Amino acid sequence: MSRISANAWFRDQCDAIRAAGLERRLRRVAGAHAAVMSLDGQRVINLCGNDYLGLASHPRLAEAMISGARESGSGSGSSRLIAGNNRLHEILEQSLAEWQQEDACLLFNSGYHANTGILPALAREGHVIFSDELNHASLVDGCRLSRARTVVYRHGDLGDLEDRIKANPAEVRWLATESLFSMDGDIPNLAALAELCVRHGVWPIVDEAHAVGAIGPEGQGAAAEAGVSGAFVARVGTMGKAFGTFGSFVCGGADLRAFLINRARTFIFTTGLPPPLMSASLEALRIIRSGEDLRQRLKRNIQCFAQALREHDLPAPERPSHIIPLIVGDPGPTMELCQQLLRRGVYAQGIRPPTVPAGKCRIRFSISASHGEEDLIFAARQITAAWREKDGVRAFS
Repeated sequence: MSRISANAWFRDQCDAIRAAGLERRLRRVAGAHAAVMSLDGQRVINLCGNDYLGLASHPRLAEAMISGARESGSGSGSSRLIAGNNRLHEILEQSLAEWQQEDACLLFNSGYHANTGILPALAREGHVIFSDELNHASLVDGCRLSRARTVVYRHGDLGDLEDRIKANPAEVRWLATESLFSMDGDIPNLAALAELCVRHGVWPIVDEAHAVGAIGPEGQGAAAEAGVSGAFVARVGTMGKAFGTFGSFVCGGADLRAFLINRARTFIFTTGLPPPLMSASLEALRIIRSGEDLRQRLKRNIQCFAQALREHDLPAPERPSHIIPLIVGDPGPTMELCQQLLRRGVYAQGIRPPTVPAGKCRIRFSISASHGEEDLIFAARQITAAWREKDGVRAFS
C-alpha cells in the first residue's frame, strides 16, 4: 500500500523534471497568433510558430469560419460514423484529394491522431516498419501502438536503411518518414528513398505536416516538389500549420480511405471536426493553391534570416528551409538563451528531450511569410547579442 498521497507523488515527479532542466510551462498569447504578437503581456517577434504562410489571422479564414458556423453550427455532435458526418467534411476531403492529385482523402482531428491511427491500422504482427530515427513523436507512437516490429534507421541515411531492409525480411514491410523534419528543417532525398522502397517491395508512408502549403507546386508538399508523390502509399498533411486552421488529412487511394474508415481507431472513436473549421480550411486551401506569392515571400524571408545569421557569425544551413535550428547542447544553457532572447523581444522556443535527442538541445527558429524583413534582421542581431553575453555555453555545432 502506498505511503504517500497521489499529490505528493505528482510533486516529486515535477521536482525531478525541474531538476533535470526539462520543466515546461504554458505561456499566454493575447490576440491572434501572428509574426509579432503579445506573449505574457510582452510584444515579441514570434520565431517559433508553424504558421508558415501567415494564414492563422487571415480575415478571409475568420469570415469563412463565421459562415460555416451559421450554416452548420459549432460542432459535429458525434463521430462521423454515428451522426457527425457533415457535407463540409466530404467537400474538404474531395478538395484536398484533388489538390494532392490522389483518388481519396480522409480527415483526422490532428496530425497526432492521423499518425497514431494509420500506422496501427495498417501494420500488424508479422509486419516490419522502418522508421527514421528523428521521426516526430506521433510517428514513433504510431509505430509503438502497432503490433509490427519497428526497425529504426539512421536519419536520412539510405545506405543504412537498405542494409536494415535486407536484414529484416517480412511478408509486409512499411516505411515511415517525415518529408520536412520538424526539429532539423531538412528534407531527405525523397526520390532516392521512393526508388529504394520500390526496389525492395517496401510500402512507404510520408508525413508532410511541415511541407504542405509551403513547398511544391501549389504547395502540394516536398514529395510533389521531388516529383514522387505517387510513390507513397499514404501521405499525411495537416491544417494546423501552413493552413492556419486545425485538423489533418491522409491522402491515397480509395481503398486506403475505405480501410481506414473501418480500422483507424483515432477516426472511428472521436467526434468529427467542427463544421466552422472545415469552412475555414476550404478557404485556406483556396489561398494556398493560388498563393505562389506567399511561398515566394516565405523563401525571401528564409534567405534574409539565414543571411543575417551568417553575417553575425552564427551558422545557418546552406539551403535552409523555414525551420532553422541552432544547436546548444544541454537543457540549462538552452533555456537560459531562450530567456535572454525573450528579454530582448524575440520568442524562439528552446527544444529539449524527449523532443530531440539528449545533447542536441536547440533553439528552433521558424520563419513565416508574414514576417517583415526588418523584424528578421533585428531578431538576428538580438540572437547574436544574447549569445555573446551568455556565460558557460559552447559555440553552436
